[in-house]
Amino acid sequence: MMNRALFEDLLDVHWVAANLESAPERADQHDRLMALAEHDLESSFGRTDRPLTDEERVELDDLVEIYGGRGRAFKASWTRTPYPDRLSLVQSRWEDEPEARHVIEVIYEVIQRQNNLLLHSSPSGFRQTITSGPDGRHQLNRAGPDGRWREALIHGSGAFYMSGRVLAQVFGFDKEDMAEAFSQTTNFLRSVSEFEGIDRLQPDAECPCGSTLGVSRCHLS
Repeated sequence: MMNRALFEDLLDVHWVAANLESAPERADQHDRLMALAEHDLESSFGRTDRPLTDEERVELDDLVEIYGGRGRAFKASWTRTPYPDRLSLVQSRWEDEPEARHVIEVIYEVIQRQNNLLLHSSPSGFRQTITSGPDGRHQLNRAGPDGRWREALIHGSGAFYMSGRVLAQVFGFDKEDMAEAFSQTTNFLRSVSEFEGIDRLQPDAECPCGSTLGVSRCHLS
């Protein structure tokens, strides 16, 4: 769930960076839409001290139309910008780095699909969250260090880095510390199986993962 939220927020971060003037107004509009709609819903179950006033109901109806009508208003992004348009903003910032752009496309074509699949009850979702042991017995991938935890952490750190990078570009922050933290995180999360002969290295030898730490303090710790 954290990964899906990070990747969706990443699209919004890039949209805000490209629309600094209109973003605050749209954020306020959407907040008002949700506040009025929540009040109206709560009132229908007798959970508020008053129903919406006539003026508030007119305001709610106007905001619903702004956000695409009853069938769409509460599913649309607060930016009122379609998903492909927000994604293109991310891709355009990485035009000069083909490898990074390819990773972004993998994230939104493959990883987000997997995130959504695992978050919803379905035969396919259950198939991916149930593991089979060598003895043929089945068990759930419980929360924690199951077969997906390391990959999920890598995905999450990638989304956090790409969000932070655009914020650094727009507001002039120093992004070197952030880039170093991202590099260290992804290096730490690489699998030991990637490094043939690692068990033959001296304890003070530099770990081949690229963390710059001694192997005894890193992948052989």
